[in-house]
Amino acid sequence: MTDGKRHVLRYAVLFVSVVVILEAVTYVFGKYYLLRSPASFLLFDPTVTLSADYVESYFSRRDPVLGWPPVDWKGSRRYDRTGARHSPAFPEPGSACVSLYGDSFTYGTDVAHQHAWGNVLAKLLGCRVANYGVPGYGPDQSYLRFKWNGNDEASVVILGFATCDILRVVNQDRRLLSDQYGGPKLKPRFILTEGNELVHIPIPDIGPGQVDDYLRHPQEYLCHEWFLPNSKDGGVVFRFPFTISVGWALLRPRAVNFLASRPSWVDFYDQSHESSALPLVVQISRAFDELAKQRGKHPLILVMPTATHLRLQMKEGRNPAAPLLENLRKEGIGFLDLSEGLLSELGDKHYRELFASRRSTATHYSIYGSEIVATILKEHLAGLPLLSGGKEALDAQVRNTYPRENYSDTRRP
Repeated sequence: MTDGKRHVLRYAVLFVSVVVILEAVTYVFGKYYLLRSPASFLLFDPTVTLSADYVESYFSRRDPVLGWPPVDWKGSRRYDRTGARHSPAFPEPGSACVSLYGDSFTYGTDVAHQHAWGNVLAKLLGCRVANYGVPGYGPDQSYLRFKWNGNDEASVVILGFATCDILRVVNQDRRLLSDQYGGPKLKPRFILTEGNELVHIPIPDIGPGQVDDYLRHPQEYLCHEWFLPNSKDGGVVFRFPFTISVGWALLRPRAVNFLASRPSWVDFYDQSHESSALPLVVQISRAFDELAKQRGKHPLILVMPTATHLRLQMKEGRNPAAPLLENLRKEGIGFLDLSEGLLSELGDKHYRELFASRRSTATHYSIYGSEIVATILKEHLAGLPLLSGGKEALDAQVRNTYPRENYSDTRRP
């Protein structure tokens, strides 16, 4: 073999070795770090498999209207017999003055029952607060839970909206947003007609025998999913060559925001975003507002900032959810934005004191943060003035303002 050929062979071996090493490192990085991190939305893993027992349990326990929590969770350590979170301050259901709907920020994930802001609010108000928040919910599910909840006797109803939830209104399977290894988390959603009317899209009709194929090809089953694999805002399919998959993922709009320490969801607050997520949130809020009034209740949309939201607001001096607040104001929908109040109460403390973990942006309100949320909300409710004179006076005032003659049947179909 000539020296020239030896050089070519040497460089070829070196090149192949570098490619193999790079592919191996990228595979490990993507599979065992990125897909298990807060940035898991950047990739889609088509190799996920589920046991037959898991699939059987999922379909037998799944809520047919809302998706989750499982129908057998009432009366568990998480929820009382009415489906509300346990409230140590007022443990007996049936006498709530306020009820809450929303996701994990409303539920109070990361703190015990006694420290959840709903329970703290109950102590401040001196009456039971029924917390129907469910981790992982979108505003669509929260609205539907209120719609079909015949147990809700409260005169004030609050729809909690964490600012990251804007992604969930254009999503049909929670696993396409995060937590890809927990199996499908199929949910209902709404779409808007040309006349800006809401149309309910039920949970996708996927049977147990279709799960394996669905996990690999969700685009074949989901007709109204914004985050399909390889779409503009969906995860890039994680396959060979892995270096290209990861590189492509890092160039997506949500990835660019994430890597710039901005909320990955911030672009969805643009009125002209192709997903129509903002108009959809506004119309869901309007539907909640109107239904509550029909039932003789006083509604409130509670806008709750996440850690990345507050970080951006402090850095840039603007509220990333401002377009939503402006739309709610124009529609005449009552709302309370917590961001200014939380930052004001912080004083010299770091904003992460409000959250349960100081190491992650994917976290919920801490004990301290929950106390501030409850205090701000109590002051807001007291200022309406809806709670003066106790629950009886509140009931009478709300009945006079919103007669119950249009009360809707709350039985599930």
